[in-house]
Amino acid sequence: TGSNGNFATEGTLTSVGLASTTSLVVGGNSTNGTISGAIFGTCNIGQASITASSTRGLVCSSATGITTSFKVFVTATSSLATHLGSPSNGFAIVAASSTAINTIGVEISNLTGTANTPAGTLNFWAVR
Repeated sequence: TGSNGNFATEGTLTSVGLASTTSLVVGGNSTNGTISGAIFGTCNIGQASITASSTRGLVCSSATGITTSFKVFVTATSSLATHLGSPSNGFAIVAASSTAINTIGVEISNLTGTANTPAGTLNFWAVR
């Protein structure tokens, strides 16, 4: 059964099919609370050496579904830290941006003390 306007529920709300054909407003208003898409997944860091104590922009490819209209959040998986053996002396993700279709640009800082190459997979969550 369809419904228009405001409604409330107690307990669990289950939506089958599309929640909206245009957008979902979560808190705020139609200016600052609208979500028109949300996705999550993993992407693979392009390998390139980063000078000790510096930051470099790298490409995280295979981010299926990403477009430049998404705001993206990334976190490291264990593969980023463990290939050097010590997360406290490894790499830090400084920033991320949806730079192209299926691509996330990431800024990664090298905290290893020597030139080193990050490797691995990142988790991402993105909204638009």
